[in-house]
Amino acid sequence: MNNRKKIISWMTILLIMMACHPLYTTAKAQDPEHIYVIKTSEMSAEEATMIATLQGLLAQQNSKIQLYLDRDYGGYQTWLKDLEENYGIPYSYTDNPWELVKKSKIKDYILFKKGDDSINSATSLAGVTGAIAVEESLVNKAEFYGLQEKMDVRGKDEKWVKDHYWPQFKKDIIVEQKEDFAFQLRDFAVKEKSMIFYDGNSPFRSELMEGLKNDSTAFGWGDASSGEDQFISPSSKAGVFTIPSDHASNLSMLSTIKTGPLKQKTADTKRPANKNTHYVTFLMTDGDNVQWLLGDFQSDNRWYASKERGTFNMGWGISPLLSELAPSVMNWYYESASQGEHSDQFVVGPSGTGYMYPSQYPEKELNKHVKKLNQYMGKTDLHIAQIIDFNSLENTSLWNKYTSQKNIDGLFYLEYSRYDTHKGKIVWSNDKPVISAREMLWSGLAGADEKSVIESINSAPRNPESEQGYTLVLVHAWSKSLSDVKTVVEQLNSDVEVVTPEDFTSLIKENVTH
Repeated sequence: MNNRKKIISWMTILLIMMACHPLYTTAKAQDPEHIYVIKTSEMSAEEATMIATLQGLLAQQNSKIQLYLDRDYGGYQTWLKDLEENYGIPYSYTDNPWELVKKSKIKDYILFKKGDDSINSATSLAGVTGAIAVEESLVNKAEFYGLQEKMDVRGKDEKWVKDHYWPQFKKDIIVEQKEDFAFQLRDFAVKEKSMIFYDGNSPFRSELMEGLKNDSTAFGWGDASSGEDQFISPSSKAGVFTIPSDHASNLSMLSTIKTGPLKQKTADTKRPANKNTHYVTFLMTDGDNVQWLLGDFQSDNRWYASKERGTFNMGWGISPLLSELAPSVMNWYYESASQGEHSDQFVVGPSGTGYMYPSQYPEKELNKHVKKLNQYMGKTDLHIAQIIDFNSLENTSLWNKYTSQKNIDGLFYLEYSRYDTHKGKIVWSNDKPVISAREMLWSGLAGADEKSVIESINSAPRNPESEQGYTLVLVHAWSKSLSDVKTVVEQLNSDVEVVTPEDFTSLIKENVTH
């Protein structure tokens, strides 16, 4: 063999080795060329499960053709129209789920039975086998369309799946979803090759959480019948944070979209403090809830669709992970925000990249979490993070981990119950403030009604050099609306100024002695 042939031979071997390396096997990211849309109202629950698993497989394959479920609900039509208008991705509707199966060229199905909990088993295995989930009542039609049975999981529960297939699933993501949810979040579990399960607050759940990598993500929602802390706390202790998302749809497809830089519209300037003024900022709760951000948060007049939005400065929570799960949605919120004299401003929802209790998170995992959070906040132009925890306000060793990150300017601390327990107390960490809620608007709780909050703020000190000169008001999303906030704002005295969360934090940093 001459030298030239030897060189070509070694180059061929090198190319083969590169092709086999994980860094080179990932499909090149691309926006879809077309989206086929089907209304969930036009499918049976069994068909919707099938289509959700198909949707996840197409997203996993980075197919040029993607699927989208129109739920006639919340922001789902808005996100679809936005993709066409601002990203140039056309879409068309169909009312025949079987035509979508035919177009996909998927050949295999996994057989499950409604009511015996095998739906989660079929969904989990769809992601790692490339087969769609088909309920037994649809078998004849599936085979008419050329599908062949790959596996029968009827009667097989999630423990069976873990015992036999655990090595094939990703270990940094898990999905917690009730079996009676036909399609919600199933597409995403399939795309991510994640195990999907639901077992209440059981030892099996703990076993799954403890089997994940450091600082992993649990999508969905657990058994909150006795309080959400009953499952968030064990997850936190296992180094796993939760993304509330059990009602979410289309995350598999939306996560394939690419956007430009995500930049908030609010001005990044420092304002001087006015003497004899009391400063207030309002912040809507539950911004970590991805399913709400995708759903009726966008369309309901209690929240972002309120006619009151833009008539005063308002803070909203948002998940920084939305930049990966649905970047076009996050960009829509930023682009639609009010700006100018009265601005909408977003801050990170509790307690960072996702919902967990920092004081219960293992130290190694927390160090990893805050570093990732810092990266996300830089990427998404977010500068303040909310925290929910138990009796930890003065635990500055915890907050030092957060405040040592350059993109975090301060923290808003919410005691698990009640949020306003610490009445505005501020502790300092790396010369950055950790600010507790002084007031709440929350229906049914003493002192959290509009009249009480108005009276408290109007009688508060006017002294920007004291922590008593500032009030962080948490607005409970599920019992209060933007109209309720407007009621308070309109009755505040003229020497009370409502500012954005970032201005609020900056004023405290620049003026409060510590």
